[in-house]
Amino acid sequence: MTKRFSLLLTALLAAPAFAAEPTACSAFQMDVSSEVELFQGSPIPVNAGVEAASATQVEPGRLYEVRLQSQKQVQYVALPSRKPDPAESGGMLRIAITEGGSYRVSVNAPSWVDAVFAGVALETQDFRSDRECGGPTKIVTFNVPAGAELVLQFIDVDRSSLRLTVTPAPQKIW
Repeated sequence: MTKRFSLLLTALLAAPAFAAEPTACSAFQMDVSSEVELFQGSPIPVNAGVEAASATQVEPGRLYEVRLQSQKQVQYVALPSRKPDPAESGGMLRIAITEGGSYRVSVNAPSWVDAVFAGVALETQDFRSDRECGGPTKIVTFNVPAGAELVLQFIDVDRSSLRLTVTPAPQKIW
């Protein structure tokens, strides 16, 4: 009985210390486990396009290493809401979304992200960042219509590539 009591006491004393540890990617203040898991895998290398016609097609639920272009060459489909810095990198990808709803575009680099549908940038539903996260450092959520063919625009990226995944946002219970 003393051995059981010792084990129970040890477990109870350790619990508060465990609970006080910060959760990985906790600054997002939402469940990002799907995105973090994808970011732990091996990315598929792709090139960003300088125009919509040359933009590579990607799929939801996969991790990509996107090689960006000099922003001086990029002809964005929708005029960015901020003037692009010609010294930075940018580019575009295409993605088809069959089932409508909220989707997260997750990247690991500071950047402006637009999801463009029928030539118009979709309104951002949510934006979160966590520069300490071991996976994505920025997540932008968009409400996407069913059957949408989107162009993802990456603007003012301070490096020549970024990692990207697009995932459905978890359904809210309440």
